[in-house]
Amino acid sequence: REALAGAVSGAVTRVAISPLDVIKIRFQVQREAVSGAKQLGKYRGVGQALACVVKEEGIVGLWRGTVPGLLLTVPYTSVQFFALETFKGATAKYRTRGEGRQGERKLLDRERLLSFVGGACAGVAATAASYPFDLLRTTMAAQGVPRQYPTMLHAVRGIIRERGPFRGMYAGFGATVVEIIPYAALQFGLFDIFTTLYDRVGERSPAL
Repeated sequence: REALAGAVSGAVTRVAISPLDVIKIRFQVQREAVSGAKQLGKYRGVGQALACVVKEEGIVGLWRGTVPGLLLTVPYTSVQFFALETFKGATAKYRTRGEGRQGERKLLDRERLLSFVGGACAGVAATAASYPFDLLRTTMAAQGVPRQYPTMLHAVRGIIRERGPFRGMYAGFGATVVEIIPYAALQFGLFDIFTTLYDRVGERSPAL
């Protein structure tokens, strides 16, 4: 249930924010300056970039890379939630042993620390499961006109032919894992801490 709910919500979010994601990637791969230089880049602002993409590539250009983006989001969110719930189930006996009531618990007790660890593990598992689609999303969205890869399948074949299956589809994976471990750990760990703080305030002030 958690995996399905996470996958559906992630897919809807991906479609909704795809135009902004495309623009972000275009700015990231653009070498020229956005402003304040003699030679300005093709994209100089969010509004101007959106208009430029629509003019050159049509409205569908704003959703370029959406298919691999969906293929990224669905496994990422579903694996993340599934891994987190699995971790919680596997460590349940360590979470409840010796704990008192919610209001008596410390903010950084054993359960809180396990939330940080569980978040990190879930983030790594989700990243490993979805990374090839992330690479394809970036590759497809970064293309302007003319396009190097007409379709996602062409991109897969080209990347594997040039770099090999693992080195090609998992290029930059190590750096991504180094980034995702603290990010996911803080995301779930701090969520747990702030939820506890809110519950404590609610107990003292029922009106909240």
